[in-house]
Amino acid sequence: LGVGMLLPPQHSLVITDVAEVVDALKKNIALNKDSLSCSVDACPLNWLHHTRDLAHLQAPFDLVLAADVVWVEDLIEPLVRTLVAATRPGSQVVFCYQSRSSRADAVLFTALDKHFSRQQVPVDDMHPTYRNPDKISLYIFTR
Repeated sequence: LGVGMLLPPQHSLVITDVAEVVDALKKNIALNKDSLSCSVDACPLNWLHHTRDLAHLQAPFDLVLAADVVWVEDLIEPLVRTLVAATRPGSQVVFCYQSRSSRADAVLFTALDKHFSRQQVPVDDMHPTYRNPDKISLYIFTR
C-alpha cells in the first residue's frame, strides 16, 4: 500500500491476494485513502486460475511487486505462470524473496529464468533500515 503514496496521480495500483484477504485489503485502502497519491484497488488473484483473474485486472502490467509469495513449493509453477501472464516484454518484477529451502530456490529460479532475466540487487543498494541480508534477497526480473 505504501507504493500508492509515491506513485504519480496518473498511475494506478492494484493489490492482489487470495479472495479471502481482499476485504481486509480494501478496508486498509479506505483507512489510508487520504495519504494515497494515485488510485488503489484490491482484487483477488488465484494463481491456479490466473487467466480468469488477470482478465479483470487489465493485465499485462509494466511493473509487478512481489514480496513473500513463495512458501509452498507446489505453488511455484502456478506463480511463475501467473507472473508471465501478468507481464509483457520489457515488464519488470521486483521480487523480495526469503529462502525457505534450497530445493524450492532451485525450482523457483529455474522456472523464472526460463522467462525473465534476473538481477540481484546488491545489499549496499538497499535501504539500511529495511535490509536483512541474512534472510531477505531482492531481485529484479525483466521479461
